[in-house]
Amino acid sequence: MLAILRVSSAAMLALSIAAAPSTGQAPTPASLRTHSSFTWNQAEKEYGFSHWDEVYPARTIAPGARVHALPPGKPIAALATGTPGAGMLEQYIAEQYVAGLIIVQDGNVRLERYARGYSDSGRWVSQSV
Repeated sequence: MLAILRVSSAAMLALSIAAAPSTGQAPTPASLRTHSSFTWNQAEKEYGFSHWDEVYPARTIAPGARVHALPPGKPIAALATGTPGAGMLEQYIAEQYVAGLIIVQDGNVRLERYARGYSDSGRWVSQSV
């Protein structure tokens, strides 16, 4: 599930994987190719979205010559550690199986969170940004 919410004029992108029943067998690239990613169970989503290039044909695209990190922006007070908003955000991340969340406003990163063992160096497919 991809959620894009509005926080004033900032966009919030949450990459999450909704829960579904598991077959009990570990997924493989070959087993995932047999049915649509829209019908994958929880274990298949967790494996498949982080190994998309092994499941489906892919190609590497070289980065541009002027790649740079987005600068940090002013933190969102309502989501600061210890606030009710932060608690609600953490609950949402846990309940919706969110792997990563970023809020960018005016080219600045105002909030960036990772869960489920991911970090800013992890890989995750994004189909609707």
